[in-house]
Amino acid sequence: MSGTAETQVEPVSTTLIYTNGFNSAVDIDGELPSDKARYFRDQAVASGWQFQAHNAFYYRVPEMHEALAGLVRKLNEASGRPLLMGSSMGGLLALLALAEGDRFDAQAVLINPLLVHESGLLEDSLGQSLTNYVTGTRHWVDPAVGTELVTWLERVPSLLAGFGDRVTVLLDQGDEVLTSAATAELCEPWCELHEYPGGSHRFEHWPEAWAAIADH
Repeated sequence: MSGTAETQVEPVSTTLIYTNGFNSAVDIDGELPSDKARYFRDQAVASGWQFQAHNAFYYRVPEMHEALAGLVRKLNEASGRPLLMGSSMGGLLALLALAEGDRFDAQAVLINPLLVHESGLLEDSLGQSLTNYVTGTRHWVDPAVGTELVTWLERVPSLLAGFGDRVTVLLDQGDEVLTSAATAELCEPWCELHEYPGGSHRFEHWPEAWAAIADH
């Protein structure tokens, strides 16, 4: 009988950090109004993961910068392995934060992400007053947001080439807002890519997505 005690390796814990797209929010006073956010939170908690919500606002350029800086802070300070998840413009934010953070164990899941510059992007919102879908608050959208968004999007190809091995992209092919085929073409050489028939920009394939996410 060997006198050497077996060493038990503890599983690496994960913190899922969930952020939102344009004119939305994740958390209101500790509650998650979105059933999609609640689904992924509940799956994460059931798997023994931690969950953090990150509200991101994009109505003015300083808000965009704070949304990114705040997400980077949460990534860097997360206990266990950080896993960023963002939908639409939140997917773009998650990719930027992954690149700017200091955690080499971090990964990102991008859901129907805004990664490709398409004509008319936000043209119906710039210079307008909008009601946030989740909070119900009114916000004026500075036209400078459009210019800053283009600057962010110009970084995407190099970020995918540099960090794509830590990125999973989930696409509903029925996305009525963004062209999923263009996003898939951009991401496929670099990222783990999952495409689902039908669906919408909201993203409908939650259980299939969680099965892909849970493997990470």
